[in-house]
Amino acid sequence: MKIRTYGNFNLAVIGGGMAGFAASLEASRRGAHVILIEHNAFPGGVATASLCPNIMGYSFNGRQIVSGIADELVRELDKIGCAAIKHKEANEFPIGNAAITSSVVTTKSALQYVMNNMLDKAKVHTLYYTSLVNARENDNKIKYICCNCREGVIRINASYFIDASGDAILLHRAGAETREYACEKSMAKTLLLHLGGVRNFCRTTVKESYVRACEKNGPPVPGQDNFMGFSIPFHENEVHLNFTMTAGEALTSSACTIMDKELRRQAFHGAEWFKKYIPGFEKSYIVDIADSIGVRCARGIVGRETITLKDITAENPVKEPLVFSNCYYGDHYVKNFHAPWRNYKSMIRPVPFGALVPVRLENVIAAGRCISSEPEVVTSFRLMATCMATGQAAGMAACFAPAKAVQNIRYSELEPELKRTGVLLL
Repeated sequence: MKIRTYGNFNLAVIGGGMAGFAASLEASRRGAHVILIEHNAFPGGVATASLCPNIMGYSFNGRQIVSGIADELVRELDKIGCAAIKHKEANEFPIGNAAITSSVVTTKSALQYVMNNMLDKAKVHTLYYTSLVNARENDNKIKYICCNCREGVIRINASYFIDASGDAILLHRAGAETREYACEKSMAKTLLLHLGGVRNFCRTTVKESYVRACEKNGPPVPGQDNFMGFSIPFHENEVHLNFTMTAGEALTSSACTIMDKELRRQAFHGAEWFKKYIPGFEKSYIVDIADSIGVRCARGIVGRETITLKDITAENPVKEPLVFSNCYYGDHYVKNFHAPWRNYKSMIRPVPFGALVPVRLENVIAAGRCISSEPEVVTSFRLMATCMATGQAAGMAACFAPAKAVQNIRYSELEPELKRTGVLLL
């Protein structure tokens, strides 16, 4: 089989989710020739393909803790009337210049449109419908990658690579050290859905009705003892729901296929459950179901530093902080919502730079949910605003690193830029 060389780049980013999006923007704006490779037909990752346009991780106790590209994305969405700050019972929009003090609700289509516009404006070379096949490693560096695209297998040469695949796919294919998380600790897999025709939605009231209905009739899905849903402010009478759940291995296509089928059955059966038992849902109907299952964690890198349960519970200081994130963890357990190790600490802690840096391979850095961590605490950094911040930091680091190994980047070089760009906001 003939493999055609597609091009030569300063940086190749694997994965067009929130982390890869921000990494590509940051590096391209700094003058790097960047290619962003994504297997879906659009950017956004879980936010778009898994129908989760609910961007969390911006704030702590009513104070914004993440800015930079994560903030910029919200402002661009707000310009087209598709961003709202989600409060307990009300949505704040338009946002204008207001601080982002809670999660942000948008739409799948708006994210696809705005993210593409931002990438194009920054002159990022985007290549969708393309999946990583393998990576050629030599002398402790990745020399090139091979990808499968619609015209065949292509070779992409780059000086530097960012693994923003969500599941450390690049580092795994390159033979680098990774951690595969046990199913019980990798959180439930989900298919999110939207229901239309919902009358007078009030989250507090619906949550109370949900609890009563579960006690009397059982939950819509076994184990789903927590109501998760909100109204979509741009679509009248439309509600976003998160109630499907299953456990399984998310690193094989066969397992994902089995889970996908099961979750779609749950979505339809659960929608009928809401119609039958929850006031206001009597005439509801399915508007949309996610294109692919939502995976919260499956595999991560082995980094120079690993985020551990002990680090967070002991409140150990972070020497090289990148971005502040909330320290709660232990939700979306595979048997019910709350895991046995659940901890909702009311505190924030920085993500350490060393968690992005692999122990091996000199020209690769990770970003997003696959950075180095114990699986129990992935929630402390997997939220989308935090992923964008780690992505932006990775893109920044890639521009500092061409002449040296990422393991040798001095944090003192990065810190002023992290603060100037709003990644390290506090």
